[in-house]
Amino acid sequence: MGKVVTPVNIDNEHWCLIFVDMVLKIINLILLNHSNQLLFDEMSLFGYLLMWILSLISLFIIFFLKTIQYFDSLGGKGKKYLDGMEAYLKDENIQMGQRNTDHNVKDWKKWTQISNGKLSTPQQDNGVDCGVFVCVFANLLSFNKPINFSQKDILDIRKRI
Repeated sequence: MGKVVTPVNIDNEHWCLIFVDMVLKIINLILLNHSNQLLFDEMSLFGYLLMWILSLISLFIIFFLKTIQYFDSLGGKGKKYLDGMEAYLKDENIQMGQRNTDHNVKDWKKWTQISNGKLSTPQQDNGVDCGVFVCVFANLLSFNKPINFSQKDILDIRKRI
């Protein structure tokens, strides 16, 4: 799984978006000392040998960055929707783990929940454009694009949709 985009309807009056992103992160380890020089700066025979070996073998830490984000063009926090999506994902993973040994359920214990507030989420200035905002959020997030639109762009976006 990489991304899950889920529209959320609140009381048949408003649309928001839950965006789940599970990204495989790989960090290459570099051996440094306190002066930002390679740890084996004093090139003894052992130092040369170790540096040669390290140049052939890259050390990596591999982990999953798991985030659940809530986007609301009216500025809601969406805590219960974030919690609900996290519970669903954990339940799904447990079921998948029982069928597929490639999934390690223990690695899925904690998700990072992000409720994107008014400062980071474009806000609508009326009561009718939430659906368009959700469509744009979903489109931009799906393609790893920055969310850089505002209410003034909605009329043109409606025409393109």
